[in-house]
Amino acid sequence: MTIKSVLYPLALLPVFVLAACGDAPDDSVSVETNPDGSSTIEIQVPESMSGAADALANPGQAMEDLRQQAGEMSKEAKIQAIAATRTAAEETARALGRTDAEIAQAGDEAERRAREALGVQ
Repeated sequence: MTIKSVLYPLALLPVFVLAACGDAPDDSVSVETNPDGSSTIEIQVPESMSGAADALANPGQAMEDLRQQAGEMSKEAKIQAIAATRTAAEETARALGRTDAEIAQAGDEAERRAREALGVQ
């Protein structure tokens, strides 16, 4: 699993949470409310993102893989990865038609999670 396949799911996670809070923005994300009140989110992703989808399906393992790889990354590489994560989250939120506030929130949350996972304050 590469850093990219781990960080992008982390970046997308806040966006999918935002999508679950409102109406599904398009056919690529559908939200179904279960009889017990919980929600099921179904996400259609391109084949090229299958690694990212796997990381989304098992975020605990993705975080652990990222923490292990973080030890081998330079501080500069970590900072670049954090910036790329934030950008990916914001671009995804924008593509989903979210408001400016939601776009900023997705970026903030993705950056926070990436910093935490990479051990950067």
